Amino acid sequence: MVEVGKGFGAALVVAMVWSTFHLFAIAVLSATIIDDLGISRTTIGAVGGINTLVGAVLAPYLGRLTDRLGARWSMVTLQILAGFGLLLTAIPSVVALIASAVVSGIPQGWSNPATNRAISRHVAPGRQGVITGIKQSGVQFGIFLSGASLPALNSLLGWRFAVAGFAALAFLSALFSAWVLPRRPAEPSRADPNHRFELEPAEHPGATGDRPRVPAMVYQVMTYGLLLGIAAGGTGRFLPLFAQEVVGLTEDRAGLIAAIGGLAGIVFRVLWGRASETRLAPVRSLWFIGVGSIATMVLVIAAASLGEWSLWVVAVASAASMGAWNAVGMLAVIKGVSTDLSGRASGIVLAGFLVGLTIASPAVGWSVDVFDSYQPAWITIGVMTVLGALVVAPPVTAAVARRDAAATRPPPQPQPSG
Repeated sequence: MVEVGKGFGAALVVAMVWSTFHLFAIAVLSATIIDDLGISRTTIGAVGGINTLVGAVLAPYLGRLTDRLGARWSMVTLQILAGFGLLLTAIPSVVALIASAVVSGIPQGWSNPATNRAISRHVAPGRQGVITGIKQSGVQFGIFLSGASLPALNSLLGWRFAVAGFAALAFLSALFSAWVLPRRPAEPSRADPNHRFELEPAEHPGATGDRPRVPAMVYQVMTYGLLLGIAAGGTGRFLPLFAQEVVGLTEDRAGLIAAIGGLAGIVFRVLWGRASETRLAPVRSLWFIGVGSIATMVLVIAAASLGEWSLWVVAVASAASMGAWNAVGMLAVIKGVSTDLSGRASGIVLAGFLVGLTIASPAVGWSVDVFDSYQPAWITIGVMTVLGALVVAPPVTAAVARRDAAATRPPPQPQPSG
């Protein structure tokens, strides 16, 4: 493997920050944007849905592009696109806002294939869990950054200038990534031989030509990501607005709750990443996260009656559960497939998650507009977390592992005739 510098981990983090920053900025500023542009909650939800839909559709293709282009230039390009998406957001037009969602959807679908390939090629097994948790915490840092800064910058400069300023930072971080990431490719590595979902090389059954078979585990995690994406997308996009409209918090205080959730998410993604490499199989960790997500949604449903204190608990509980699944899910891909398949497999899992986000954003906005209440949406999301936990329940995981083992087992050799 190529020796990586101290900036390697930071480059992974900033790539994840900018890949999703547009989505969280719109969430934090949603009340201001609704008033400024005169749009409905359904429309603001649709903007987030467009972002994640573009990412979901393109993620498998961007994964394959990453396998050809390499991690370094993929990460640089996605940050440049993220900067352009934020610049479009600052233009005073609904059309520009929608266009910004389309452009920002590309880095949304590119981030995990690019960063996962970088880890697979340049980080040795034993450290991959921690590094994956750290890089996935970039998303949570983006939540913290948007929630902690945008309400204050909105009051000081106006939200358009604030967003444009972050666009400039995205361009600078692209230059940083181009400087610190390895400039020559590492030797391709195999899947971690100690991982239960190791993929056999291409010449074994289940693979055709140069393209190895995608194990069923990847599709199991993709389905889980779809369901948790609905949960994370619905709560993440609308919890700040819910805090203001139902619980009665100010925009600054609602943004602070979002920021605390993002800060807690950084810690939990690293902890889950480490635990999933040293103590638990990644898919087993996903099951515990699914159970925690169910408990979180029970508290969200009760938050209107319990008051502000419950939202602070929700912020931390959400960070520990549905907000942390991505670190573990991506670790399952990194450790469970060969390096040459890592971009493609990451794209498949990410596509499922982004489809969930796409469904959640406009659906929750529509539900609140129609029913004039958040409760139907919260209850539906709670059901999704139950289904997600069932998808990775231990009996299901054992069945999937047996299927993968059977599919990659070499055929019996014919016995010579006597």
